[in-house]
Amino acid sequence: MNRRPLLQLLLLVLPILLMLHPRRAEASLFQVSPVRLDLNAQASNGLLTVQNQSGEPLRFQLTAFEWKQTPQGEVVLQPTSDVAVFPAMVTIPAGASRKVRVGVLVPAGASEKTYRVIVEELPSANTGKINGVKVLTRMSVPVFFAATAPSSRPGVEGLSLQQGQLRFQVKNGGNTHFMNTKIRVVTRNSAGQQIQENALKGWYVLGGDSRHYDLTMPLSSCAGMSSISVEIETDQGSDSATLGVSSSGCQR
Repeated sequence: MNRRPLLQLLLLVLPILLMLHPRRAEASLFQVSPVRLDLNAQASNGLLTVQNQSGEPLRFQLTAFEWKQTPQGEVVLQPTSDVAVFPAMVTIPAGASRKVRVGVLVPAGASEKTYRVIVEELPSANTGKINGVKVLTRMSVPVFFAATAPSSRPGVEGLSLQQGQLRFQVKNGGNTHFMNTKIRVVTRNSAGQQIQENALKGWYVLGGDSRHYDLTMPLSSCAGMSSISVEIETDQGSDSATLGVSSSGCQR
């Protein structure tokens, strides 16, 4: 049997197979601590420690942004000159760490100022040694600059049910952020017995802002429903609101 045509076919197909085979993805290992900075007029700067936990040198760029949020909880970042980061670019040897100073350059005001420092890994200066696909990572560190007279007032507002859609807002009536640690939506019958409970994911609510929620109520919650309660727990207190309803509110 003449194996020459078979060998020629294998030599032709093998490079194609190698190109189609996924290469190993390598993600760098690094940590940033602390995970947030709380600054004020008396202590307007702090230190971040970037630790390289990989087996090769890593390069980083650190950039400060003003941090706002939409009513849906989406993070909005804008470049800012309010915050200085030094050094803004660092190269850290394998297994080593580097401290970076973060300072707020503006005076404290009536409302808390909120920023984020993005720690972004840069491509290696020696790309020839990388075996596989290098996944560059980034971390976002919240920076809170306290108001002159801090206050947080969590509350539940605007609770309504129409055509099966439950809507409400978690309002921060103060000038300083809080973190929702638990949000519960509970339906009860006319005897006050619980029918169903839904847990929603919490997040930061910045000073003066509100977080809007829009939840489709399952039909199983509507049978015999007499009331809906929304209960929130935050690191700055708790609140709740109850709405008297009927199963007709779930009609779509």
